[in-house]
Amino acid sequence: MKNVRSWIKNAKDKLSGMRSWKNSKEKGQASEYLVQQGYLHNLQAYLRDGVYRDLYYGEERQFKTKFKCVVMAYNKDGTPKRSVGVMYPDIGVYTTEMDNEVNGKRAVPNKNKFAKMVEVKVREHRYSYMDAIIHICEDIELDLEDIRKYVSGSIKEKIEVEAMNLNYLPRGNTLPVDL
Repeated sequence: MKNVRSWIKNAKDKLSGMRSWKNSKEKGQASEYLVQQGYLHNLQAYLRDGVYRDLYYGEERQFKTKFKCVVMAYNKDGTPKRSVGVMYPDIGVYTTEMDNEVNGKRAVPNKNKFAKMVEVKVREHRYSYMDAIIHICEDIELDLEDIRKYVSGSIKEKIEVEAMNLNYLPRGNTLPVDL
């Protein structure tokens, strides 16, 4: 209670300095004022009725509220229902990785991560770029038809150079060199 009262005092002080922000046309000022006003209201309501309504807590709203499961709920098949980020009595905090494993989801990388994965395969296993992409697709169970959105421009260029060297594509313009 003592902490909450000091947070309320801090929120009031901060809000009094932001009074001019209430109707400001400056980007973000009006919304910041409303966020601070809502936080103050939620803290006061907490002291009144004991129900904490905000997602953040602390003097500067610097901490995020964590959720804890008190009573387990179950699906029709008997498996427990779970939400990512919630603390459960049997397993602790349920993570995204746990959820992916349970639900059979695969982690699909973004373009940058995919490019790094390809470069690592090429460097460490001495694969060609095409082979590296095929192996990565097999590892993460991604269809080859779906990789277009994951292959970056630099990887495309390297594949093109490989294809030219293997005579799969016609060579581009090269400068004649007399030896």
